[in-house]
Amino acid sequence: MNATGDSASLDDFERIITAYWQICTYPEGQTNDIVNTDPSEYEDTPGIKQAFTAKCWCCDALELHLGLRLSLEGVHLNPLGGNKDFEVNNLSLRGKTLDIRRTGNGKNVLYFLKGDKLKSGFISWDMLKSHNSLKIVIV
Repeated sequence: MNATGDSASLDDFERIITAYWQICTYPEGQTNDIVNTDPSEYEDTPGIKQAFTAKCWCCDALELHLGLRLSLEGVHLNPLGGNKDFEVNNLSLRGKTLDIRRTGNGKNVLYFLKGDKLKSGFISWDMLKSHNSLKIVIV
């Protein structure tokens, strides 16, 4: 969804996650069906909330909201703007932590690492200190 710039999917993602968490677990882990339908249509939910669910949903949220990708060179960001702000704190990357806050909705993206404006959505590993704050403003 992020790769195609589908920012309308942000609201749909939240709707799906909220509904599935009330039932049980990660949608793709609930059934052998090729297509996952709405949670209200599931009758084969096996039981309890599972720990792996949180990891999957967190990874999905980081990719969808921030376009977060990691490489040998550093952190790449390609955020989608949305009607709601997005924030993640204490994200651990290579023994360093990162607090990220994304605000706004538009076409132009501004990045601020520890208050300093960045040229792009790329942060090399050597730019990160032990604790970092990243502000992403979309205008």
